[in-house]
Amino acid sequence: MRVFVLSMHTELSFVEKARKFQVDGYLAKDDAEFELVHAIRTPVGDFYTSESIGQQNFYMALDMPSQEFLSSLTKVSAAEMKVLVELSKSKTSREIAEALHLSPRTVEAHRFKLAEKLDAKGPNKLLELAIQYRDLIQRA
Repeated sequence: MRVFVLSMHTELSFVEKARKFQVDGYLAKDDAEFELVHAIRTPVGDFYTSESIGQQNFYMALDMPSQEFLSSLTKVSAAEMKVLVELSKSKTSREIAEALHLSPRTVEAHRFKLAEKLDAKGPNKLLELAIQYRDLIQRA
């Protein structure tokens, strides 16, 4: 039996969670009508991702951090890295501030600098990157 997740969420963090549960694929609800048969025909062992999520970009981003991302991580200060590690645990700025004994404003300043250094444009992109590269970040 093959298992596919059908969801309204298209963020990479949701796809990553589905993948960790070893399902066969992740389909965005809006794409399911056109992609379900194609997903089912995907060879066993290949993880199917809806086109709207960006199958190729997903694999590149999730499995192999780009050299650009790795290079960007070298520019991150020790204090910013601590914030990034806590962010990779899906913590809010307030929770990060409490865990690191910092003010919420300091955490927000670190998040802003991290977003610049990691080229994370958009309100949730930094969180997506932190979750996406959680293992790499927590080992750094």
